[in-house]
Amino acid sequence: MSLLANIDPINRMVTIGGTGSAKAESFRDILLQVVSDPRFEPGYRILMDVRDVEFTPTTTEIRFFVEFHMSHEALRRSRVAIVVTNLVDFGMANMFATLCELHDAPARGFRSLNAALEWLG
Repeated sequence: MSLLANIDPINRMVTIGGTGSAKAESFRDILLQVVSDPRFEPGYRILMDVRDVEFTPTTTEIRFFVEFHMSHEALRRSRVAIVVTNLVDFGMANMFATLCELHDAPARGFRSLNAALEWLG
């Protein structure tokens, strides 16, 4: 399984998605790819549509994701919407979002793609 990222400079949005099983390293790697892309700038909206990805992070992995997120200015200044299907993943996405919000980094978990897109604006 590999995650894919699409960077849309015209709409200032990044969409990340994939299918199948994944590991925390897969998410780190795709985000490193995004932040190293010269088209990506602070303030882009990030949609992580992982409804078809089989991965439920542990609390330790959530803390790692938050630290990673905060260590990259462009990520920290971008709105992040994470779209998941099941309730456990929704809880973990919102744990990530809550910890990011404590550092003034806007993030939120969703179970609806339309709601996520509406929040991203």
